[in-house]
Amino acid sequence: GMDLLVGKALYFNGNTLVFPSKSLETNSNSLMFWVYCTPEEDNEVGVCEILGSVKLSIIKSEVVLQWKQESENSEIRIGTLPSRKWKHITVNIIDGHVSAWIDSQKKTYSDLKIELNFGHPVRLGSKNFKGFLQNFYVANNFEEKDITQALDSKPIYPQGKAA
Repeated sequence: GMDLLVGKALYFNGNTLVFPSKSLETNSNSLMFWVYCTPEEDNEVGVCEILGSVKLSIIKSEVVLQWKQESENSEIRIGTLPSRKWKHITVNIIDGHVSAWIDSQKKTYSDLKIELNFGHPVRLGSKNFKGFLQNFYVANNFEEKDITQALDSKPIYPQGKAA
């Protein structure tokens, strides 16, 4: 099953939205969303604890996956986002193996020591994020066909209500 957290475009300007874990159907190890960043010096969308102890951030236009591993902070840099363009991001985390897509460009990472601790709330946005999120899903493992389907529904223009 997939949980849709944000359907229509929501505009974030330093605020956060929190979804309690009980509102989610699945032990979600995957997320997928459209993002539109307005250029900011340290634009950051913190997708905090959506996958347990993992955070997906956009920091100075780079997409970064961050987690704690035996009390060490670890991260991988997935790619760069242009300002003022819709980009689609998908991340699957399965048994220490990460697959990440920006649009249809895929990167894979193996043998990472990522422990997923389920049952946390999902937090979208951060004090530094300005931009839009649309069609934000969490699920238990997205497949290529889900991504292809999502890419067919690219948002046309950033307009949305405030989150």
